[in-house]
Amino acid sequence: LHMGSCVDNSRILTLLAQVATEGGLGEDICDIPAVGMAPEWMSEKAISIATYCVASGAYVIMGGSDGPVSGSEEVLHIMSEVWEEKVGAKLEFIEDAEEIVRRSIEHIDKKRAALGLPEYDASKWGQSGDWRMPALLEIPFEERIEAIYGGRNQVFSEKPGF
Repeated sequence: LHMGSCVDNSRILTLLAQVATEGGLGEDICDIPAVGMAPEWMSEKAISIATYCVASGAYVIMGGSDGPVSGSEEVLHIMSEVWEEKVGAKLEFIEDAEEIVRRSIEHIDKKRAALGLPEYDASKWGQSGDWRMPALLEIPFEERIEAIYGGRNQVFSEKPGF
């Protein structure tokens, strides 16, 4: 889910809490198959927000660097293992983008299994109708407008060249 910038985390946490309590998908935020990511964080404010999300039960990955605490094994241990024991979530700094994706999928798969949800099946991808977009983008612009809006669209017909 993308619900805005990192300062919009309260919306995300509210949704995750509702998924757990009202949607019946687990008992708490830490049960939800979701990962918070800041792939290119750039300020201490982002770390504060990530820490708040972890304290709420969301697994968070900060990307792009090894983090400001990489020199302390004790702090890394607390942020991962200790926090995970206490609140069910952890904060990790991972530089490599592919590793971020790998760990995210691993975490989501683990949480899905714990909830008894079926394993993700990539062959189902695209069943929502999104497959039409590449075909739409291949046709000429005028035809694309007609395909989307049906005939000459009022907004475009008032513009020169339409």
